[in-house]
Amino acid sequence: MSLWSALDGGIIDAAQARDIAIPAHERTMAWARRWLEHYENRIGYERAMLDEQGGLKAEGQDIQPGGRVLIDNEWLIVVRVNKKDGKPVSVTTNARYVRVRGIEEIKEYQAPTAEQAALVEKATKLPPLVNYPGEGFAHMTKAEYDRVPKDYKGTNKIKATDTAGAHRVRTCMGCYCMPKESDFNKRHSYPNVFITDAKRVDPPAAVAAEPVKLERVPAAVEPCGYQTTATTCSKPNVAGHQAIDCATCETGTAQNEAAKAAAENRPQPSRLCATSSRPAGAGCERPQLFPTQRAWLRAWWNWPTSSPECACWSRAPALVAFSTSCPRAAKWWPWRLTPLWAAASMRPAAPW
Repeated sequence: MSLWSALDGGIIDAAQARDIAIPAHERTMAWARRWLEHYENRIGYERAMLDEQGGLKAEGQDIQPGGRVLIDNEWLIVVRVNKKDGKPVSVTTNARYVRVRGIEEIKEYQAPTAEQAALVEKATKLPPLVNYPGEGFAHMTKAEYDRVPKDYKGTNKIKATDTAGAHRVRTCMGCYCMPKESDFNKRHSYPNVFITDAKRVDPPAAVAAEPVKLERVPAAVEPCGYQTTATTCSKPNVAGHQAIDCATCETGTAQNEAAKAAAENRPQPSRLCATSSRPAGAGCERPQLFPTQRAWLRAWWNWPTSSPECACWSRAPALVAFSTSCPRAAKWWPWRLTPLWAAASMRPAAPW
């Protein structure tokens, strides 16, 4: 029974609940403080180890918006530098998926040129904030909008059209700007807002301008420096050695495979497919350690049969294995899979 249930049921009073709750919370706080101390000591130890090795690559650099950072195997453009206590802790980049990356992930840094800095400034410049009664806008006074908690209001970017340029409008949760609305979905939506007692500001005129694109650049694969003979080397400018093309090397390294693929103008095969019997460039299937439902169904479908009449029954062993490996299939085995048995005798190959 919880304290609330005991209080609500009249089993204990407020003083008794206090005497029970305070010691429990004190134990929780002591446990949390001990872990906080452990984390602080651990982070301090890791930082000391990094300092002995010269620190992080990015700590000695003055990272600026517009510069390029090497993260993984790609040069990304820095859009914003995120700082804490005056020190950079992460950077916002133009990465395809995870845009905010920690400072510890940066391998190299290139200072921005004037052109790159201007390009990033143009790409990150916010459009003007306007105030007009558009279609579907909620109407509020300035006092009503100011009373909305900051976590439930903001601005919405509207893209440029043929009649107006890009601009921003205010927005907030529907339960604040439409208090009489009974629709649950509308009350939790974020409609655009027109401030009725503020100055009206119309959207800017349409301007023909090309969108700004921040390009990502893949990192170049450098020669591995493997010496095929005593007088040759795949890395240039090595004293006493003649430079050779990486494509002619037979080391089997990632650099060697990339150079060969580029020379033959074909996609680079995965190293996990090295034992595949398929021709170069063709796709291959990796062995599955834990077969999925589709793998079991494929095995059942392709089960060898002696005649079309017994096709559905000869595939039963694989179907039993599928049902035992998949808990969800156990409740509809075997009667709900009977249509699959019938379909198996009608199709020559698996559709998966």
